[in-house]
Formats: sequence, C-alpha cells, structure tokens
Amino acid sequence: MIKRTGILFIFGILFLPCYSQLTGYKYDVSKKVFDAIVSAYGRSITPPVFEIRQKNYPGKKQILMYYPGEQPKIIMDEDVYDLCTGLGSDSLNALAAMLGHELAHHYEKHNWCSSFAYLLDEKDDLKQKLSKMTKEEKLRLEAEADYFGGFYGYVAGFPTFDVSAKLLDKIYAYYKLPDNLKGYPSKDERKQIASKSLKELEQFQAVF
Repeated sequence: MIKRTGILFIFGILFLPCYSQLTGYKYDVSKKVFDAIVSAYGRSITPPVFEIRQKNYPGKKQILMYYPGEQPKIIMDEDVYDLCTGLGSDSLNALAAMLGHELAHHYEKHNWCSSFAYLLDEKDDLKQKLSKMTKEEKLRLEAEADYFGGFYGYVAGFPTFDVSAKLLDKIYAYYKLPDNLKGYPSKDERKQIASKSLKELEQFQAVF
C-alpha cells in the first residue's frame, strides 16, 4: 500500500513508434496503485501491460481502455491522472477507482469490454466487437467491473466508491461527453452502479 499524499506533476517522456508513452513520476504513482490492486487480486493470471499516453498524442483521446487479446493492455490518458489530482486527498482513491474497474474487466474475463469504446475509430476491431453487444450486457459487465474493481481496490487500501460520482462528473465535463450515449450506460446509470456497489460492500468494511 502506498502513502496517500498529493500527486505531484514531475514526469519524463519516452517516445515509442506508435505513440508517446509517459514515464516518470505520474507513471510511477499510477503503477504503484495498479500493482497494489493486482496484488489484492492475488491471482496467477498475468496482469495486463499498463501504459499512460501523454497529452500531446496527436490521435483521438481514449480516456482509459482495456485491450484484451494475446497481450492485454490497459492504456490511460495522462489527462485522467491530472483529473484525479483535482480530488485532492482522494486523488489516489480516484486513480484506484479507474484502474480497478479496468483490471476487473481483465480478471473477470470480460473480453471485448470497455467503458469508453465509443471514442474509438469506427474501423477499430474492438469498436466493432463492442457494437454487437446489447446495452443490457454492457450494463451487466460495467456493474461487475465496478463491484469487483471497487472491492479489490478497497482490499488494496483505497476506498473508491465514495469518489466515483465526483470523478465521473469531472471526466464527462473534461471530455465533453453527453450524459446519454446510444448503446452505453448513461452517466446517471454509472453513478447508480457505483452507489449500489458501495452499499453491497459496506458489509465488508469491518473485515477489511
């Protein structure tokens, strides 16, 4: 478990062939949260590769995405890190809420699942596979990811559900996302999922 202190803004940059991957302090802090939740899962499944895409990347913003497949990845915008710092003392809890959700997709084997896939190009293979899922199926998988991501985030030492609503408001405002997107859970539905999961997890607080 890492100490809950404010997240600083010192970072370095590593240039890769496809896009600029962020290194330095922001990556180190995020990776510690990531690794803590992976350890809380305690499963033999190899965790996905974790990367942060720096702000000046010329392509489409993606927020935070889980890419399944032979070499699973979780890729986060640098902007998400900065949005989390806006929550002050809850900055690490906010990061854990985001990363725990995507790790849950991986460990619960939610193949071809992502919270923000509508930001992908229409020709993207993941986008096409997700478009075939029903809204009900997406809601079920998002609810599972919120619950298990929050649970293991809590085991790792990060109370996440009480920051989820504020974090969603920040993300939707920053990325200028409409509250309702065809075929996806609405922002209010996402908040309700987090609220329900928090109530279900309250019974475990005395234990963990």
